[in-house]
Formats: sequence, C-alpha cells, structure tokens
Amino acid sequence: MNVLGLAINTISALGLFAEASCVWLFISKRQVCTLPFVFMFLTYSLCSDLTLVAIGREMDVWPALVITTYIGYLFEAAAVWELAFILLNRSHSAAATHKMRLTVLACALCLPLTYVMTSMHSYGAFGSTERLFLRIDLTASICRVLTLSVVIAMAGIQASEKNRLATQVTIAFAVYAVCALLKHAFCELSPMWNLPATAFSIADCTCSVVWVTLLANLGWHLRQLQTHHDVSVQPC
Repeated sequence: MNVLGLAINTISALGLFAEASCVWLFISKRQVCTLPFVFMFLTYSLCSDLTLVAIGREMDVWPALVITTYIGYLFEAAAVWELAFILLNRSHSAAATHKMRLTVLACALCLPLTYVMTSMHSYGAFGSTERLFLRIDLTASICRVLTLSVVIAMAGIQASEKNRLATQVTIAFAVYAVCALLKHAFCELSPMWNLPATAFSIADCTCSVVWVTLLANLGWHLRQLQTHHDVSVQPC
C-alpha cells in the first residue's frame, strides 16, 4: 500500500470515529430533540460510511457510493433547513430584511458562475457516469455554500444559550461547504496546471481532513454542554 492509500484509510477510520462520537454525544447529552434532523444526518452519514467500508471489501463500491450520496443530500437539506429555521426565527427581522436583500443580490450574481462551472467539460479523465456524478456534486456544493451564506448573513453568528449548538453546527457545515467547493474548483483547474492523476484523491483527502476536524470540534463542544450548561440541557 502506498502513502496515499494509507492516508485515505487512516482518514476514513478517523472519520468513522468522529461521526460515531458525535452521534453518541448527541444521545448521551440529550441533544437529539434539540437538532433532530442534524442528528439524523450524522447518523445516516455514519451508517452509509460503514456500509461503503463493508461493501468495499467484497465488491465495487461505486454504485453504493452514488446511491448513498444522493440520499445524503436529502438528509443534509433537512438538517440545513432545520438550522435555518432555528437561527432565522431568533434573528431581528429588520436587520435580517436588509441583510436578506444584499445576500440575495450576491447569490443572484453567483448564478452565472454556477452555470458556467457545472456546464464545463469537467473531469475529462473520468467516464461519463463519473463526470455526471461529480457535476451533480459540484452543483450541490454551490447550493450548499449559497444557502448557508444566506443563513449566516441574515442570522449572524450568535452565541446565546438557546442557539449555541445550532450556531456551532452551522459554522461547521459552512466551513465544510467552502472546502468542498474549493476542492471542485481545484479539480477543475488541475488539467490546466498539468497536475498528476492523484491530485483529485489528494484534494478529496484534504477535504475529508477538514470534515474530521470540524466533527472533532463539534464533539468537543457537545462534551462541554454537560459541564457548563447542565441547566439548559433538557431531556427528550
């Protein structure tokens, strides 16, 4: 096994551990009812990753990867909708309206860029099925960034007791969304830069490291809830 393969396996194991830890902490700290859709998304991510690892030892993992990713978009959309509802519901309406106008304008200006990026003859080294999947994933990455930008711009980064956990999760999702979009941009430009064939795998690994780090930070925050916020933690 080469260095890249070892790194991929190590990051995959760390990712499973981080996801499992967050799921367990949501349960043990009685935060499932605080963010039920976020909990469902993390649980689905853990189960789908475990399934891919199990399948990868016996057969081709590609069909399962496509299916689990598409289903994951639905769970992620529900989680983002939940975060948006919680944060925007507690934001000041007047300030939110002004920010909404500016954010919508910025997103509208990004639409031509979205069309150009998803319509390019991208990932020429891959087959047609893989290119379609990656373009859909690119579209999802752009939508993810735009949606979370609207939420953060309107609600702001608040640290009140009632939405502290939702804010932490939103920040984690937003950072990962930017990282995923940068990964796609890097892969779009790699043919122009004559990068080696392993560039895509390296970019994917880097993005996975960011996700593991964000999950570790979220897990640390969940652990702190019992120490500092026993009064605010309510059982389901």
